[in-house]
Amino acid sequence: MSDGLNVQIDAAHNAANVISGVALQDAFRLEVKELVDACVRAASPGLMALRSNVMGIRRVSGRLSSSPAIATRYYRRKRTGIVAMALVGYRKGAAPHSHLVELGTGVRSSRKGNRGQAAAQQPLKRAFDSTRSTMESKLSAELQRLIASKASSIR
Repeated sequence: MSDGLNVQIDAAHNAANVISGVALQDAFRLEVKELVDACVRAASPGLMALRSNVMGIRRVSGRLSSSPAIATRYYRRKRTGIVAMALVGYRKGAAPHSHLVELGTGVRSSRKGNRGQAAAQQPLKRAFDSTRSTMESKLSAELQRLIASKASSIR
């Protein structure tokens, strides 16, 4: 499966010095909603790519084409603070066959003989691979914007 995104934030020299000050840590606390919204805005190109990939798959009931969505989560950690994330994928229960479309099936057989196999179409993997750099740059820009707004409010 695909792995996550890696983000590196470039900060101006004076902003980096202000952030590193221990006394100013409370002023730089980001709200949970700000972090989750930044993650959702960064994940939106992945969602659009997944929707377009799913539309190219043969439709039977339409449940697969209506199932792509973004789910958000956040966790509070003692050492690292708040960890926010946005997950792009299929809504739970909307398309129970989505794993078969993504991963395919092995050779299936019955008493009457070979029943064939379904090839892996991998719409989710293709969507992630095609939009990975866009999502990384968008997330980095969103986080830089949030940090810059916090830094400007301190001065």
